[in-house]
Amino acid sequence: MIQKIFFVLLALTATTSPCFASTAEQELASFNPKELQALQSGEQIERYKDLGGIWPQITLYQKVAARPDEAAAVYWDQGRHPEYFPGDILASNPRSPKPKNNVVIIDVTLNLGFGFGTDSLVMQHALTRPNNNSHEHQISWVMLVPSKAADSSYGLVRFVDYQGGSLAVYQNYVVPKDSLGILSWVVPLAKKAVRRTVTHLKASIERIKTQNPQLLDRQLKNLNGSL
Repeated sequence: MIQKIFFVLLALTATTSPCFASTAEQELASFNPKELQALQSGEQIERYKDLGGIWPQITLYQKVAARPDEAAAVYWDQGRHPEYFPGDILASNPRSPKPKNNVVIIDVTLNLGFGFGTDSLVMQHALTRPNNNSHEHQISWVMLVPSKAADSSYGLVRFVDYQGGSLAVYQNYVVPKDSLGILSWVVPLAKKAVRRTVTHLKASIERIKTQNPQLLDRQLKNLNGSL
């Protein structure tokens, strides 16, 4: 159950984080040659940071075969998240009207698995293009009210130009309920869950880009209309 809960929280929860202009070179400045080679070959690279909570902040880097605006457009289509993350996200319904053009509130239903039923989240997503840089798009998110599995969660996904496609930087921080947070063996399972989350996202972006250009065109129009 814990892995299921952590996966869905990582996939959909987090807060508006500071926006700043970045490049792939800046993002990867701390990488050693072995890590850079692994990233370029399609592997995922993970970073963990202690923020003083029960669980660490998690950041994952992944090369994606799509432009930053294309990748962001796919993710910004929140109503399709059950398709992107099948079995874990049962519903993702954006509210209308939006608080701002680049902000959307979403009602999310999660499958917690293992007989524990579902969880309901109220999420806020914010879309930015830092410094009006067309080569970088960022979507940050925050859980607006506590849920069954977590007291709070915040994070972002940022797409920047990288080797003809994008570098996806996926970051999240979860403050779990005490009943989950005290279980020290959860973190190793969470690492696997994060990798699976970003694997699904990468696959969805690349599938839509190659197999459904009409849908991608509509998603790009929606993205640009939200900026």
